[in-house]
Amino acid sequence: MEWKFNRNGIEETVEPQMWRWEAFYNDGTFLKQYADDGIFHQIGEVDQLKLSVFKMVSSQFSQVYAVPFDPNSMKLVHKYIQTRMLIGTDQESSITSYCFGYQTKNLRQNHQHLLIIIPNGEAIICGDENIIDFK
Repeated sequence: MEWKFNRNGIEETVEPQMWRWEAFYNDGTFLKQYADDGIFHQIGEVDQLKLSVFKMVSSQFSQVYAVPFDPNSMKLVHKYIQTRMLIGTDQESSITSYCFGYQTKNLRQNHQHLLIIIPNGEAIICGDENIIDFK
């Protein structure tokens, strides 16, 4: 299946990622990053005020990673981490890891609670994605 994204009136084809998000709302509706109707959605389209559960799913792995969400105390985090390996060699490559979780709100200090899914499907729980080292 092909997914399309409309960027400033220009339709683009989007390549599927290994891991994709799904947002489930407290009214029983949901939004998928790669929707069943072929539309690609960006993370900014997630209505965090209605968000109940945020999931990461994969067509290659059976695991599902989920974060129950409380809009009053949490701010959603989702990003890709690109790691380049063997830079400057003929074996140079790049791997993508998928980082998601939340930042706490309404505290004197914001804290992050993150889950990083690495290419083999393993999950790493941490508060700072910068501590992950693939060397």
